[in-house]
Order: sequence, then C-alpha cells, then structure tokens
Amino acid sequence: SAWIEELEVYRLIGDEDLPFELPSYSISEEESAEAQEKIESLEEALKAHQEKFRRFRVRAEMVSKKKDAEIARVTDNNLKYKQHNIVGQDIQAELNHARKQIKTLSVLQGEQEIKIKALNARLKKKS
Repeated sequence: SAWIEELEVYRLIGDEDLPFELPSYSISEEESAEAQEKIESLEEALKAHQEKFRRFRVRAEMVSKKKDAEIARVTDNNLKYKQHNIVGQDIQAELNHARKQIKTLSVLQGEQEIKIKALNARLKKKS
C-alpha cells in the first residue's frame, strides 16, 4: 500500500526524535478573542456587502424595467408612425387619383360645353 507502517516511520526518523511534540489542543484566550473579533468584523462586512448588492440588484431591476417600458413605448410610437404613414400614403394616392379624375372630367366638360354651344348655334341658325 502507499501508506507506510508505524514501525517504518520510527525507523526512518530515529528513536531519539520520539515522542513527537504535539501542538496544544486549544488557542490562548488572546488568540481566541482576536479570532472572535475578526469573525465579527468579517460578518459585519459580509452583511454590508450583501445589503449593497441587494440595493444594486433592485436598482438594476428598476433600470431594466424602465428600459423595457421605453423600448415598448418607442416600438408602439414607431408602429403608430408607420400606420399613419401608410394611411397618409393611401390618402395621398386617392387624392392624386381624384385630381386626375377632376382634370379629365374638366376637359370632358369643356368639350361638351363647346359641342353644346355649337349645337345651340346651329339651332339658332335653323330657327
């Protein structure tokens, strides 16, 4: 196996280095107080950072919703503009068609008036 036996360990280090000196099982009161202070300070820092992150997340969500609303508003306005443009183009096309009809009818009316005058003149000559 990869682990060596206890006796092999004693053989490798030698008997004069035994027994091993073990570290103390606990830390001093000062070290414990320092560690406790460090823990408390880290917990406070963690809470402060968590609160900052929560505020950031709320602001980011609000900005995101505002952007979405702005996009929806701009899209709606763009759609209304396009619809207005299409309707405007349709009306413009109808107006141009009506103008052409008026010109055509005016020309025809002029021709008819000339024919009527000619016929009236013939009738006067015959009578």
